[in-house]
Amino acid sequence: MKSERKEKRIWLRTALLVFFALLAVVSFTIGVLQYIHREPGYYDIELNDEAKSTAFSSGLSLTYYASGSSSEIRRTVAAAQDAFSVAALQAYQLLDATQEYAGLNNLATLCLHPGEAVRLPQRLFRVLQDAQGKLGQGLCSGALWAEWQTLRYLEEPESADPLVNPSEAERLLAVTKALEGGNAPTLTLDETDGTATLTVPEGYQRVMEEWEIEAPPITLGALQQAYLIDLTAQALREAGFNQGCLMSESGVGLAMDLPVPVSLRVCRYDETGQREIDSLKITGNTAYAQYCAFPLEGEVYGKYSVATDGVTRWRGAWTVSADPAGLFPAETVALVRPGTDAAEVAISLLRCAQAETREQLAQELESAAGSGYALAAIWNEETLLEAGVRP
Repeated sequence: MKSERKEKRIWLRTALLVFFALLAVVSFTIGVLQYIHREPGYYDIELNDEAKSTAFSSGLSLTYYASGSSSEIRRTVAAAQDAFSVAALQAYQLLDATQEYAGLNNLATLCLHPGEAVRLPQRLFRVLQDAQGKLGQGLCSGALWAEWQTLRYLEEPESADPLVNPSEAERLLAVTKALEGGNAPTLTLDETDGTATLTVPEGYQRVMEEWEIEAPPITLGALQQAYLIDLTAQALREAGFNQGCLMSESGVGLAMDLPVPVSLRVCRYDETGQREIDSLKITGNTAYAQYCAFPLEGEVYGKYSVATDGVTRWRGAWTVSADPAGLFPAETVALVRPGTDAAEVAISLLRCAQAETREQLAQELESAAGSGYALAAIWNEETLLEAGVRP
């Protein structure tokens, strides 16, 4: 009898062991299937490790729409990551003004070889042609752009602002004068053979050496990420990936052939932190830009105010005024417009952002909106200025 009961207990233990083992396998399988299962929708696409190692500071991100079965979606997402990584890396290297790359003539090639006619890739040549039309002499004001960016990101930028710091004012004045008249660098584009020649006068070079400034003469400034987006989008379309939305840290973005609209958050920043003031639906083939007096991501560096002569002037992370007395008139300025040219929308918005009064800002927003929509949030108020047709 005892032997029989013992055998039953052994059998029961074995059965329970097998049951729980099967249960664990089934649970694990269900968990894995749930983890890897994909539904149609938008997916955030990151740069792969190879692209990150070089283009980590490009500030670009991609949201891409994938549909089909779960396995088809996984393949689409993986292929989109590969295409995005290649496209963003190539665009970043092309517009890099500080480092050359083997087998590639880029912005750095121009800056490091002044006086030489450099044959450029057609995409870069077209970017410089476009930037020359939009920025004028600003395209060759890299020293001034670099000085302002360095100043804004100091630990205590308000104490170094040229409005209250005589030595910084003298430094910026010297750079500004070096960019005037015949002292300024010039860029000559020859469309017949696709070459570009950067001329750097000795007077300009002496000022750079005197003030120990090593910035490249050429800068795309606040349009840098807009051109990165345009070049990356062009390459993605050529590779067959056109159902995505490209975004940059600076607030410039481009929606391609989106099958489902996405939301653009328009934000302001106050003592409680970043908060949404509006949300706009973005559809296919739409370019947009949102410039704020604070970064859209990460810590709030680069934003500060200076009070002088009874006037408070705000410096923002994405303002581009070369004038030390420049005033950013609104906390957030946003422009959404049909089309596929992010740089065109970005420069239109930048012109609005340099308005000196609310009235001027309202007029420029109305002009910029065109067939699109523009919005601004005024400093320390709930006031919104709107123009155009809301998307």
